[in-house]
Amino acid sequence: MRQTWTKDNAKLNGILNSGHTKRTARVLRTVEVKGELLPAHFSTWAPMAIAGIGGQRDTLVSRSIVIGLRRRLPAETVARMPVDLFERMLRLRRRAARWAADHRLTLGAMEGEPGQCGDDRRRDNWTPLHRIAEALDGPWPERIAAAYLAHGAGEDDDAEPAGIMLLRDVLTIFEARGPANIVSRLPTTEVVAALVEMEDRPWAEWKHGRPATVQSVARLLKPFGIRSKAKKLHGDFARVYLRDEVQAAAERYLPQPPEQPETSQLSSVSNALDGNQSRNRAAPVADENTPNPLTEKGGCKVASGAEGWSDLYANADPGAYHEDAPGYDPQRDPDVFDPEAWR
Repeated sequence: MRQTWTKDNAKLNGILNSGHTKRTARVLRTVEVKGELLPAHFSTWAPMAIAGIGGQRDTLVSRSIVIGLRRRLPAETVARMPVDLFERMLRLRRRAARWAADHRLTLGAMEGEPGQCGDDRRRDNWTPLHRIAEALDGPWPERIAAAYLAHGAGEDDDAEPAGIMLLRDVLTIFEARGPANIVSRLPTTEVVAALVEMEDRPWAEWKHGRPATVQSVARLLKPFGIRSKAKKLHGDFARVYLRDEVQAAAERYLPQPPEQPETSQLSSVSNALDGNQSRNRAAPVADENTPNPLTEKGGCKVASGAEGWSDLYANADPGAYHEDAPGYDPQRDPDVFDPEAWR
């Protein structure tokens, strides 16, 4: 999908955001039935992949697992994607479909979830991958746990809503001034001045190139129940923010780091993310030579030499599951998986 079209199209975003579960993923439209216009529900339940330069709407990002891409270095050689990649992936699509069919009841009965992270929507996003990893077993539960931790730690603070970013920064200002038993309140003017001085934040050029003001900061903090109060400070009365209110709002609204699963070994997080070959045991549905997505960049495997897609997927031919093909097993590969089944 074109990013500009999806970001600026309110109706399309309404469809994309129409539900986060199969039961609620539907939209209401008017259809004509025998000359009469009647309301009807249409299901929007489907996997989605949206690519673009820049950001998407917050409502869409919150429903997604964001995979950041970056430009490759001039010294990196990337295997080119062939025109017939879709045809070459037929066997892999069949195997994925077969695995899903075989494990449908097992996955449906699972209740495991990723650890608490302070963001229920992000936890919901990762739950399907968490359960698939449990069903695959082997190295996959640890890899998903490592990715979950790294994803939460690597989120871009600038992508946060302005109110959340401000709440985090105000709390940081209080912490920098001293412990709670010494610094329990700060003047609003001092808080705003400290915000404007933050070099890596937008407050110095908050609106039309002008810095944030006491009034603009007050508007952003108001939804969190934080309001300035007239209190005595250093012998005089001044408008101040109370640390207790900021701390209480931060505990409620700021995302917390994901809990580390009991089965996760922190010492092997880097190995899991790097695709350490000593742990790269094959999944039940994969060939030994199936490429490991954890060692690929941007969907393309980084080649060390003249390695190409034909070498990577030499065994993924469309006729691999034909009855005449070597290794065909009629018990494992029933006729329902015919050559046209997953085109």
